[in-house]
Amino acid sequence: MSDERGALALMVEALNFHGFSYKERISSGHLAFKGNLQVLERPHPSILFLDPSFSKPPQIYLLSIPSELRPVAPHLGANGYLCYLSKGMVVLDIFDPVGQMLACLNQAKAVLGKLLKNEFVDDLEEEFFSFWGDANWTCYTDVEDVRKQKLQGFVADGGSAGAVAFITDNIERTQKKIDLLGYSVSRIGCPVFRIKTSAKPRPSLDKWPVTTLQELLVWQGLLENRCSRKIFARVQQAAEAGFSAVIFMIDSPVYTYCFSVFLNSVTGCAPNVQQRRSEKFLRQASVTPMSNWRIDDRYMVQRNNPGGATLEAKRIALIGCGTIGGYLADILVKSGAGQLGGRLLLIDNDTLQPSNLGRHRLGFPHVAKNKAIALAEELIRYTPGAEIRPLPVDAMLANLGKIDLLIDATGEEAFGHWLATNYGRDVPLLNVWIEGPGVAIRTLLRTGPEQGCYRCLTDQNRVGHYCSVDGQIKQIYAGQGCEQEYVPFPASVAMQAACLGGDVALSWAADRKASGLWTKVIDSKYKSAGPDGFFPKVANCPACSS
Repeated sequence: MSDERGALALMVEALNFHGFSYKERISSGHLAFKGNLQVLERPHPSILFLDPSFSKPPQIYLLSIPSELRPVAPHLGANGYLCYLSKGMVVLDIFDPVGQMLACLNQAKAVLGKLLKNEFVDDLEEEFFSFWGDANWTCYTDVEDVRKQKLQGFVADGGSAGAVAFITDNIERTQKKIDLLGYSVSRIGCPVFRIKTSAKPRPSLDKWPVTTLQELLVWQGLLENRCSRKIFARVQQAAEAGFSAVIFMIDSPVYTYCFSVFLNSVTGCAPNVQQRRSEKFLRQASVTPMSNWRIDDRYMVQRNNPGGATLEAKRIALIGCGTIGGYLADILVKSGAGQLGGRLLLIDNDTLQPSNLGRHRLGFPHVAKNKAIALAEELIRYTPGAEIRPLPVDAMLANLGKIDLLIDATGEEAFGHWLATNYGRDVPLLNVWIEGPGVAIRTLLRTGPEQGCYRCLTDQNRVGHYCSVDGQIKQIYAGQGCEQEYVPFPASVAMQAACLGGDVALSWAADRKASGLWTKVIDSKYKSAGPDGFFPKVANCPACSS
């Protein structure tokens, strides 16, 4: 307690030195300080709210908004709130509260200075959401075709969570996601209008948040007149068609924001239909900002790797849904496999046994089920838009059709030789396996005839070339009773093998000519035997030689 009081005393002293004096502790527990932000040789009266735990940056409000910033400005709310830090992009040092507070104060001055110079702070573009208001409605947007203008909207009942809206370009696909979210559709037929604007959204400094169509049109007109005119024309169109509500998607250069207009919310009663559809009457309609949550597959796939390669639209076959294959299938789907026109085949004729549970992606509810079928069900459960097909058959008898990438996650040497013989010449082939009792993990990707295949590698290993580690790997087997012998290693090793396989698959997606041998040593008692990279073909290899 004495340390906290000492830190607060130092904070008060530092703020006094920078022109802010302590006023009171407000109901939330924050400490209020009043003073001036000295920016461009001008004092700007402000109030600073300090979190006494020092776990959050101080909140800063301008007590009077400079006239040159009206009527709209980025990073500044109508109540004077100054957004000067990008959420999640700052690490606060609780052991140096005075230093971090002064750094925040300097950052606030820098941002205000840019605003007064009519400059936009790119790192803070996303802060508009904090000004869009306490959106009582959530809008889930499931739109794959970014060019499509004709969309469907409807409202679903979420029980205690309240009503939510959905926007989609494919009702059937979105319905699967709605079912998983636990909502039930209560009303269909709400029109959706999608409008593109060149203006970045900025809150109004005069009237905010907007609550009526008139206020929204005025605000949009300040940003871009063309967009404002389009919004009202679409509202009139919806009123003429007899709709009581309409949803808008505004595609700005930064992101898409949504709002609804309720045409039956106007107080008073117009004498006739014509008057109810008049401009004066419609401008009184209420407007509700909506939190836009994207649930389209493209967003899910590309969000974690913006601008990078994904496995979307690829036809991929994964043989082996066991220890490695289960985790690898999960990673492939999260990387886009089976989505946006792609297809993922899962091939395995084995069933999940209780003995598998210690290191398998699937859990107890899937015991005694075919691994390929159970894994497909699990993956589709959380990625309902993906096309994932299980083939519960012997891989040697499977009809794989046309594929772009074949992955072998069985870890069986003889089968790897068979694949290299029957598929390695015609399709890129990726082998993923674990060496010994979790000593190392390896992948081999062959995409061309000049590259070595899995049989080439095993032949080289037998004479001591291209091995994973220096020295001999001791083979360890386990098993009890009538249980089949197996090689013991932790589940984390299988996960790492799957991760390496997923990384190589993405490398292939980025460059179809990518190939080579990759090794990661897991057991620290061993040292890597050589570098990763291109693996040459062995002359007269019985598997890959013509």
